[in-house]
Amino acid sequence: MKEQEEKLGALVAELQLSKAKEVSCLGFVLCITIKYEKNLKKEFGHLLTVVSNVFFKTLTNCQTYCENLQHERCDILSKKQQLLPFECVLLNPSCPLLQLAKIEEQQRAIHSLKTNLIDDLNARGVLSDPETQAVIKRHQEVGPESKCYE
Repeated sequence: MKEQEEKLGALVAELQLSKAKEVSCLGFVLCITIKYEKNLKKEFGHLLTVVSNVFFKTLTNCQTYCENLQHERCDILSKKQQLLPFECVLLNPSCPLLQLAKIEEQQRAIHSLKTNLIDDLNARGVLSDPETQAVIKRHQEVGPESKCYE
């Protein structure tokens, strides 16, 4: 029986040692898990900070871009408002600038007609005719403003 008691004592001692090793191992695993969790929290915090900074910078850039667009629109509208009275004057049919532009356009058309007429008369030989030369000479002596053709 003593032998059985010794075996039982050895078995209990072995169980206690195994239990102690198991507890020690669980403690080690728990310690590693806690450190790993702390590292994860630290890395997650860092990652969250980086993402927050990127988001904030992006949001700030978008706001700045929108503000710049708003300023550009305001500048364009301001310039348009400054030009509006001039545009209204130019669109008015009785505007002196429009009348001058029409007169200049008419003068260019008359000059073009004169040039084309002279070229045509030269091409047909009319200007080399003595009677035509006499009429042109008389016209130059009297002047284009005279009413000799009435």
